[in-house]
Amino acid sequence: MSEGLCPVYRSAELFPNYTFLLTSSCELTYREFEKLVNKAYWYLKDIGISEGDRIGILCSPSPSFLSLIFGSFRLGAAVCLLNCRFPPSLLSIVTKKLALKNVIADREHYPQAIQIQRKVRLVKAFLLSDSNLTHSGPSYPKVMLQREATILTTSGSTGHPKGVMHSLHSHLFSARGSLSRLDIAAGDRYLLSLPIYHVGGLAILFRTILSGACCVIAPSGRKIAQKIERFKVSHISLVSTQLKRLIEEQKGLRRDLRTLKEVLLGGGPTGVKLLSTALELGLPLRTTYGLTETASQVTSTSAERSLEELCTAGTALPYREVSIDERGEILVRGPVLFKGYLPEEASSEPFDKDGWFRTGDLGKFDSKGRLAVIGRKDRMFISGGENIFPEQIEKALLEIEEVKEAAVVPVSDIEFGKRPVAFVKTEPPSFDEKKLRSFLEEFIPRYMLPVRFLPFPEGKRVGIKPCAKELERLAEKEIGKCN
Repeated sequence: MSEGLCPVYRSAELFPNYTFLLTSSCELTYREFEKLVNKAYWYLKDIGISEGDRIGILCSPSPSFLSLIFGSFRLGAAVCLLNCRFPPSLLSIVTKKLALKNVIADREHYPQAIQIQRKVRLVKAFLLSDSNLTHSGPSYPKVMLQREATILTTSGSTGHPKGVMHSLHSHLFSARGSLSRLDIAAGDRYLLSLPIYHVGGLAILFRTILSGACCVIAPSGRKIAQKIERFKVSHISLVSTQLKRLIEEQKGLRRDLRTLKEVLLGGGPTGVKLLSTALELGLPLRTTYGLTETASQVTSTSAERSLEELCTAGTALPYREVSIDERGEILVRGPVLFKGYLPEEASSEPFDKDGWFRTGDLGKFDSKGRLAVIGRKDRMFISGGENIFPEQIEKALLEIEEVKEAAVVPVSDIEFGKRPVAFVKTEPPSFDEKKLRSFLEEFIPRYMLPVRFLPFPEGKRVGIKPCAKELERLAEKEIGKCN
């Protein structure tokens, strides 16, 4: 198993006096963060964590939390970055599935950790605070690159969380490929705009460290435009809902966003109108396609920033190969791929004999070799003999100014087999079904028009995306009431 230097240790040697971490209350250089990682390593040893253990971590972003991640890598333990939005019952299920024996939580989430301890036999809950990270000793900066390092929980479309296991090797190759196309250098500031328990948030951390840039942790209550202006952010990763909010904030407040060099946009469909408005505002967009199993990005657009280019997901980044099979499914292979799903005994080999991973996404290449993602294979359904991709309807709905979020699911229908129902989140909260339907008629075929529009329910999501199966059950229930 190959051995290498911890990326934090290496960057502390290359960029010792550059700021690595910036919050509203503290600023740490790379040298200072390296010392904190060493203390986290000794803290883990002191509480009985050993090489090969799996640790559940339930924390909001903080210097202590980030140091714990890299301290675990040096110890040879794997970190399971638990979704802070999961209710205790679901966290307990994940803890059992992944055979976690220890859960470390910050003060905000410690009550959840205690509930897990009560429900899951043999689990120990530990409280993480700055006062815990005081013991330091000899530095052990070596890490095993191919060893199990992180476990991220993802629901796919089933709603049942499963663990995706990555090595440091895959995270590092993912970051290197991403950095080859991003305009980023030491001293730049990358906002931690996605949750760390989501692969997009973790990828920000690795890109920052390898480039010598600064990771910015801003207060959660502030708007995105405020965060960019307050911390002079140069880089940010967004999903379409966040981009829409940023544009609305900018129209109303006119914050100074001149420090922005790159806005990486992914996580789902984005409408042409939204992209066009972003370009008019001068936002330096790059659209991208990625997934948890590839440690984040697979493809990305170039610096061309034309509307035509941004309506695609771009071309493959270095260390990735992308192919599309005869049924239109996107296949990926390369050193960015995950090691497997957990629990191991419940999953089959995820790769074919040639090393390709079937993503479950459908797509096609345009004449310039750029990838266009059509939608999830397991979300597509047939209505009256027509194939319907929910993502296409969601994309059209997001073109409506009042619509902040949209999710489309199928419901049973005697005549057509399945019909689409749309959940929408609007501002103001009340919405006009006739207006929504009239708008959609200009953009999608009539057979794709939702039969009902329902208010978007809060809490029905896993990570940053809605949980499709939960929404399907809710839609069937609501439609059943009306029949």
